[in-house]
Amino acid sequence: MFGVSIAHLKDRIKKMKKYYSLSLLILLAMHVTAQQTADINSFMQYCQANFRFNGVVLLADSNKIIYEHAFGKANMQTNENNEPDTKFRIGSISKQFTSFVVLELIEEGKLSFNDHLAKFIDKFRQPDKQGITVRNLLTHTSGLPDYTNFRNFNDKIYYSEDNIVEMIADSTLSFPPSTAYGYSNSNFYLLAQIIQKITGKDFDNVLNEFVLKKAGMLSSGEENGNAIKNEAKAYLFRSDSTLAAPYIEMKNAKGGGGMYSTAEDLLRWSLFFQHRLAVDTVLKNAIQPFAMPDGTKTIYACGWCLMPEVIVHEGHINGFANLIAIDTVRHHTIILLTNNDYLQLYITMQSLRNILQNDIASNEWIGNKPLDNLADYRGTYSIGNLKVNIKDTLNHLEADALGYKKLFLKWYDNDEFFFLNLEGIVKFKRDNTGNVIALKSFEDYSWITLKKE
Repeated sequence: MFGVSIAHLKDRIKKMKKYYSLSLLILLAMHVTAQQTADINSFMQYCQANFRFNGVVLLADSNKIIYEHAFGKANMQTNENNEPDTKFRIGSISKQFTSFVVLELIEEGKLSFNDHLAKFIDKFRQPDKQGITVRNLLTHTSGLPDYTNFRNFNDKIYYSEDNIVEMIADSTLSFPPSTAYGYSNSNFYLLAQIIQKITGKDFDNVLNEFVLKKAGMLSSGEENGNAIKNEAKAYLFRSDSTLAAPYIEMKNAKGGGGMYSTAEDLLRWSLFFQHRLAVDTVLKNAIQPFAMPDGTKTIYACGWCLMPEVIVHEGHINGFANLIAIDTVRHHTIILLTNNDYLQLYITMQSLRNILQNDIASNEWIGNKPLDNLADYRGTYSIGNLKVNIKDTLNHLEADALGYKKLFLKWYDNDEFFFLNLEGIVKFKRDNTGNVIALKSFEDYSWITLKKE
């Protein structure tokens, strides 16, 4: 939203002053150039036209909104537009809120990183699971498989909390605790259970008390089955058609993906989180890579993917695709909320960062720059039983992998490509002579390397 009226802006600031404990004043930044604003708007229009961006984008420099705009429809049946105050299901972005509550309990001395899961839930006293710690849950290093992928789990059916806990407890570990990384919603569902046991309160009440009220997030919360005013409907785009997204029982997503929010509420969260990160030793020490016994380190901790100069997390849940990114050096916040299966979250975030840093050259990919070296990437790449065949066609790459539909990759930067029909990026690696020898695929906040055969 740009070009807002002074009266509307004053009214919004007045409302914020009333409830935000950090006295957040969201103002339109004066130092952002007109060219940057034009570039941002042009780029987002490109994303809407080419990738069907349908939602809200918000960019902020510290506590100043520098761009906020809504695209498309919140409800196609009633012809309601998305607006800055539209509420979106944020999916796995919810994990950072669950983590924050856990860290608050640790700071209060009611919990420890090294506490074992079995201390709180007896079902995890089996020999293979009794070593799982709170830190393992926070960093996806427990080895617990994702309960939402179990064959007997139906996301359209409501399961009692004891039922889901029992499903997870009866599962076979993917790896011994602390020896590997494996993204799993089970970890954060169990963290929510631990929070409830320690506090004696329902998770949504604790979330409201520990985070939402303190951050001034009055338009956010945990879904509990009740109707939510101004919440967007979820859609899937298929070729030239738009379908309503399948129903999902949100009460099964407690702790790991059950929240809704707005763009401005997530900015309040970003500012609240950044303030606490600057002064809170427990939080600062927790947002760190997890070191494996072999010396390798993960890039995930407490609901955040830790990348150079930026922490980021996406949230996908049946028709919603979202992203929050915080540049920890420049204190920029990027928020993307969509009520469709938008597949270019990462590349959109990176391109907006380039504009904010006046690095326009890095966005050459937008102009469909022709490449004369696509043949370099041809070949078969493998890791274990997984094989990916890459071939070049026109100005794109095509990838075939067992179990996947044909994937199309578009050039982004140097040896980096992004998928057109899947969320994700691929980086090709060359040897000292310039020959391509491997590809790295970014999967669930971890890099997987496939070597060229």
